[in-house]
Amino acid sequence: MDKAKHMDAPVTERLSSMEAGFLLLDGPTVLHQGVGCTLFDGPLSYEHYIRKFEPLTRMAIRYRQRTVKVPLHIAHPIWEMDPNFDIRYHIQEIEPPEPLTDKELHDLVCKIHMEPFDLDRPLWKAYIINNIEGGRSAMVSKMHHTVSDAGGILAAYAMLFDGERIAPPAIENMPDIEPPPPLPKLSTPLSRVVDALSEHARTIGRGIVRLPFVLVNAVKVAASAHFRAGLVEWVRFALAKAEKYPFNSPNSGEVDFATISIPIDDVRAIRAAGGGTINDVLLAVVAGALERYGKKHNVPTEGRHAKIAFTANLRKPTDSDRLDNRSAAATLAIPFDLSNPRDRLACITKRTRIAKETGMAMAVWNFISTWRAMFTPPGLAIVYSIMSRPFSHKVLHKVMFRVPVHLYFSNVRAPEFPLYLLGRKLLHRSPLPPLIPVTGISCVAITMHKFLRMSFSADAISVPDVQDLANFAADAFEEMRQAFPDAEFPPLESAKKPVEANPKPADV
Repeated sequence: MDKAKHMDAPVTERLSSMEAGFLLLDGPTVLHQGVGCTLFDGPLSYEHYIRKFEPLTRMAIRYRQRTVKVPLHIAHPIWEMDPNFDIRYHIQEIEPPEPLTDKELHDLVCKIHMEPFDLDRPLWKAYIINNIEGGRSAMVSKMHHTVSDAGGILAAYAMLFDGERIAPPAIENMPDIEPPPPLPKLSTPLSRVVDALSEHARTIGRGIVRLPFVLVNAVKVAASAHFRAGLVEWVRFALAKAEKYPFNSPNSGEVDFATISIPIDDVRAIRAAGGGTINDVLLAVVAGALERYGKKHNVPTEGRHAKIAFTANLRKPTDSDRLDNRSAAATLAIPFDLSNPRDRLACITKRTRIAKETGMAMAVWNFISTWRAMFTPPGLAIVYSIMSRPFSHKVLHKVMFRVPVHLYFSNVRAPEFPLYLLGRKLLHRSPLPPLIPVTGISCVAITMHKFLRMSFSADAISVPDVQDLANFAADAFEEMRQAFPDAEFPPLESAKKPVEANPKPADV
């Protein structure tokens, strides 16, 4: 776990405006937290897992930090060590008396997904679930988006896995859990106010000094060809005609999900034959699924577009293992009229290339940061409090004459070789990303050995048929395979069934 030493963070640190935003935007029907369900081929020892995970909480101290508000919201909250940290509160064991069916596990994961965190404790939890049909077990991990994005979470959890099946040592031969480290002096409401006012004074001073440089740089950026090209893309996206889907409605607070598995070598073969990136191929699959789902629900698609926001990783090499948020969204409008998968992939490849060349994701990051900077922390807290209420979502749905986004998509890289935890082989990994207000669908693709696992997380009320959407994605990928007869698809054991769509929602 030496690598984890690079993940450390200051003992006390102020939340960024983005991190504070995720926290403040939580409401009764929308929680900015993600869940991952990982299946293993045998039971996991709870005590062994506790002993294995505990050192990580000392190296990546976000696991031991809670968020503490500043009185009157005069500044964003701070990260501070939890004086009552108890790893057995954050990692719990569930062992049902009777073997859990896949459907029961699926329902349990959905329930865990929407349980809010105790804000007086660090914002993460994990559940070891044994006694699942077939002698399997599951680890369900949950973390608030305030703590980290998916890239940081996977970097942390990767340290727990082995590349081969290694039986854990006897529990008596494992090191005991060390006593908690000495706690630094904790803040008080008064000290938090004083620190915030002092920080504001320093920020104003730095802003005055840097203002001329910022203005000069802004002029240079505005005059650049990349800025103009990016502006054209933004206008193109804003004006693209799109219809509301059933899931472009107020969130209900209930979630559901479904997954498919796609051979990663087939994706690479299509990429090699059609150009672009793996991400482009997956975006084409998602667009094809949206078109089919729209036709099923009688949503007009002719002359319309699929509007997708896809995440871009903004991490620097030095940030690759740090628990925090280093991603932003770029946007894409894909014409449904491009029914030929080759034409659709070519269009997506062109649009995403322009998005990368113009730095669209960074522009989104800067735009949102600038928008937040226009409000003082108290003002931002009030705005976000209003935005988090269900009535605000209903108003947004009524006045929204153009669909801002149909679906959020992200592609997370993970090791492409078998992984083992405490001697148990990882069978499946299904991430459930948070849902965005008035956008009841999110999709995450994650690498898992020879497959890409695509997981569709959905609002259970506005998308009661999320399994159909996943099946449509499987159909869209198979259509892409047929559209590239020149692609060199490698022979696989699963060649007779290249795409595995879950036969039932419970296959997590």
